[in-house]
Amino acid sequence: MKSSTRTIRRALVALAAGGVTVLSVTAAAAATSQPASPAASHCATSQLEVWYGVPGSGSLGHFEYEIQFSNISKSTCTLIGFPGVSWINASGHRVGPTAGRDHSFRAFTQRLAPSQTAHAVLTITDPGVLGCVTAPATALKIFPPNTRKAAFVPFSFKTCKSVRDISIRVVRSGAGIPGVSN
Repeated sequence: MKSSTRTIRRALVALAAGGVTVLSVTAAAAATSQPASPAASHCATSQLEVWYGVPGSGSLGHFEYEIQFSNISKSTCTLIGFPGVSWINASGHRVGPTAGRDHSFRAFTQRLAPSQTAHAVLTITDPGVLGCVTAPATALKIFPPNTRKAAFVPFSFKTCKSVRDISIRVVRSGAGIPGVSN
């Protein structure tokens, strides 16, 4: 009885060791035969439709607009950080300082599948509150984060010539809803 029990144990150990080897080889083959999913690249301006939510919300001489970044391409891409924003006039020249950065939130990578949207809150201070010399602006020049090509969004406003009257927050997930998003 002892020898048959010993024989059975040896057989089970041999099978178990062989099984582990087979499982290890199978797992290694599976890991190498599946293509790694490529990391999504930064969203290029050409992959995005840039627009703003209307109407903006406001209080005490400040107006907030959600700048929207919608992925119109056929591939997933990412946004992280602050967009660059400035006012431009009818001649295409910048009017006033560029938008300041509002660090109310940390930046996280926003992964945009095709047709998905992320947003950044733009705060505009009424020039009357600042008591500055104004000039007409006809559009916002917006650089999506980590890009060098701007999108132009029509937006008429009297802006300060030399005092910063706009600030921008980091890009956040989802379409922005005026008065609700942050």
